[in-house]
Amino acid sequence: MFGLLKRGCLIAASVAIVALLFHQFWMIPSFSTAPSPPELTKIKVNGKTENILFITRSGDTVLVRCYPGLAPTLTVAQKQPNVSTTGYLKCQPER
Repeated sequence: MFGLLKRGCLIAASVAIVALLFHQFWMIPSFSTAPSPPELTKIKVNGKTENILFITRSGDTVLVRCYPGLAPTLTVAQKQPNVSTTGYLKCQPER
């Protein structure tokens, strides 16, 4: 009985070592070269907390969900320094 248990532990340890070596040497590392994904951060503007969504890639799509009876609206504002375009995205009552 003890020999069978010892053999089972030895086999399990061997399989674990082989899996670890396979993972270490045959995994191809991946590196991201794209700008960061969209990021939502909070800032204070005139004493009010505003959510700022930074989009860095031209192909990014942002899903906006509003409560029933409201629809998303986008208003483009004047350009700010170091920012290509600024806009306001809000949920407004449907017309």
